[in-house]
Amino acid sequence: MPVKSLVVEIVPGVKVDAVVITRYCACKDCNLIFQNPRLSDKELDLYYGTGYYRRTINPPPEGMDKGELNRAKIDAGIIGKYIGPVTSHLDIGCGHGYLLDEVGATLKVGIESDVDYVKVKSIEVYSDAREVPYKKFDLVTMVHVLEHLPHPLNFLKSMKKSPAAAFEIKLF
Repeated sequence: MPVKSLVVEIVPGVKVDAVVITRYCACKDCNLIFQNPRLSDKELDLYYGTGYYRRTINPPPEGMDKGELNRAKIDAGIIGKYIGPVTSHLDIGCGHGYLLDEVGATLKVGIESDVDYVKVKSIEVYSDAREVPYKKFDLVTMVHVLEHLPHPLNFLKSMKKSPAAAFEIKLF
């Protein structure tokens, strides 16, 4: 029996054939986890940038905000212990901005595709790294970001060229 096409709008402006189901796969050689089939770069921008992901597909559970703040305090303590005080801090995928606030650098810059998601008001927030006017930071952090990027290896290679003094990267 032939399968009929069923086009569904999963995100405003992103339509997929519901017969094709995105699934997560793991590379047998390097254990990289990836989506197959994956959304296009434009679809990913819509998915994350409009806030659709957090507000409808993956809303934070009750109490998660408190957990994120606690995690930021723990991470800031580790950064303080091993790196020491920093004067400039860039957090890629800054979420609410708690880590930037807890680290306490003088210059706090966050990149968050959904800028309305950021709660901390004392930080500069940009939706795209290319908009950030500063080119050097004492500390660059990315907490649970790589698994959301379409080309994580290319992104990491580009970060290698960054003049940051220290990096903290956490994976899912």
